[in-house]
Amino acid sequence: MKKRNNRKQLDLFGNGDQAKEVGMDQVRANTDEDYRSAFDNAVIGKPHGFHLTSEIVRDEVGDPPGHPSAVGALMNALARAGYIQPTHTQVKAQRVRSHSAKLEVWVRT
Repeated sequence: MKKRNNRKQLDLFGNGDQAKEVGMDQVRANTDEDYRSAFDNAVIGKPHGFHLTSEIVRDEVGDPPGHPSAVGALMNALARAGYIQPTHTQVKAQRVRSHSAKLEVWVRT
């Protein structure tokens, strides 16, 4: 079996964390602007100290047009901007179609 050389990909992004940030920034940029704004405002409008999950925000603003994983990129962008931070606690998703996925609990800063 031939070993694949991923050096080119590593050279492009530097490391896995940088690649993750680049990917999330691309997803965020490609998410519908009205949805992105509604999502951001729903989070930023929460009082400081409020605990939330992506599911809470989705229940408020609906599912993103396009791919559902855009929600993760939006949450992470808000965290990088300092609006929320992880509590390092996870809860099971309540939406049936989420199949009890583990969701990060965030706190509004």
